[in-house]
Formats: sequence, C-alpha cells, structure tokens
Amino acid sequence: MPTSLIQSCPLAYRCPKRWEDLTSTDDPAVRFCPACSKDVHLVSSQDDLRRFKGTPSCIAIPEGRTYRVGEPA
Repeated sequence: MPTSLIQSCPLAYRCPKRWEDLTSTDDPAVRFCPACSKDVHLVSSQDDLRRFKGTPSCIAIPEGRTYRVGEPA
C-alpha cells in the first residue's frame, strides 16, 4: 500500500501521523491512533469521502490520490 497522509474531515487539519505507523485493527480499512485514541478510516473512493464528510471521523488518503466531494465516483 502506498504511503498515506492522515487528515480529519473537513480536511482542515493535517495530522502528522502516518497510516503505516498506526495500530492495525480487524478491519483492513481502519487503524487505531494511540496518540489521539481515535480510529482512522482509509478513504479509497469518492463514496468513502462522501460517507465521512461532515463527521468527526479521522481519515487517511493515500498520497497521490485526489478526491473531491460532489464529483462522480
């Protein structure tokens, strides 16, 4: 998996932690951050981004990928 930046919706905050450094969970698209005690969700599609938009969820977007809310999947 490519390196992923972790961001928090509404993408106004860029966390310095890396996906690769987080604790694995039973769900391969979710990791746990011991620094903030939150789950971080991997965004791999426009639909994922829409699902997390406006929530307090932390998300990770793989480097080199760009998603925009409101664009087709």
